[in-house]
Amino acid sequence: MTEVMRNIVDSILQAARRLTCMLSTWELLIVLGLWTTGHAQSITITSHPLPQTDCYGNHVEFSIDITGSTGTVLYQWQQKPPGGNFSDIIGANNALLNIDNIGVNKQNVNGTEYRILVTDICGTITSDAALLSINSITDLTPAVVNSIICDRGSITYKVFTEGNVIENGYQWAWNNGSGWTFLSDEGSYYGTTTSQLSILNATIAQNGSYRVSVRFHTLNQPGGDTTCIETSSTRVRNLVVRAPLSPPIISASQQICYGNVPSTLTATTASGGSGPVYSYKWQSSYDGLNYKDISGENNLSYSPASITSTTYYRILTSDSGSPDCGTVYSVPVLISVSPLPITSSIFHR
Repeated sequence: MTEVMRNIVDSILQAARRLTCMLSTWELLIVLGLWTTGHAQSITITSHPLPQTDCYGNHVEFSIDITGSTGTVLYQWQQKPPGGNFSDIIGANNALLNIDNIGVNKQNVNGTEYRILVTDICGTITSDAALLSINSITDLTPAVVNSIICDRGSITYKVFTEGNVIENGYQWAWNNGSGWTFLSDEGSYYGTTTSQLSILNATIAQNGSYRVSVRFHTLNQPGGDTTCIETSSTRVRNLVVRAPLSPPIISASQQICYGNVPSTLTATTASGGSGPVYSYKWQSSYDGLNYKDISGENNLSYSPASITSTTYYRILTSDSGSPDCGTVYSVPVLISVSPLPITSSIFHR
């Protein structure tokens, strides 16, 4: 068959298809000289794909219903990412489109649109586009995963979301190694059912991990599901509250005679806070109220020189770690000085 003949045959076949789709039954009889029943119909979309809203990582479905077609019907779903263009989805050739793991690995992300092309021998029609909206947790602050605060310190966690959160749709939880426990507003916790959890006046009892679950509204999900839950499992925050900074304990008080040298004062190591690195300063006072630093005395032992007045001694301890948990003072010890005996004149006769 020559190229000219092939072109003529193709033109005849295309014309026949157009006639089949355009002519009614009696018109076809006149053209073909045959008696048949029925007539060709064009495709009509009776149900366009509906917009879908669900939580990150879940499953959604888009579908279409049609009536009226001639010959074999072919389906081809297409998607358009935000800011992009429509392109074919490979293998998506049915009236139902299933999408798993929405948003995962940056596939089928929030704001993607979907439509379907339906084709028979009469041509192709295109459905309306349907929007995919994904409810998700977008951030949790502070960004640092592991936080350390001092005893009686405070910290606030705040979650950020994309989507329509239901009323009272937040629930913070805590895990100290024994499993997750929902929190309520009591003790050191405030805002346990809001987007912001505050931990105030914290102690080591608040040590552990924190996360939040958020309940969102959904749209057009099967089974009548009207909400979905997203949990910040990939944004868990860990908290360590330092033990209270405790000062050294100084050896016992003493009583000496006027002008004598006291025994060396010794003290235990401080504890808590961000230790074990601390700085020390010995201080003295004559009234137990007003203290002065003793120059150069920065160790856990101190040997006073001879003293003639009753004197109080204590140690100032500063936290040298991170975070700096402040300064504490030891309980003072007292070195009491007994006065010299009072003598009287002796008279001789």
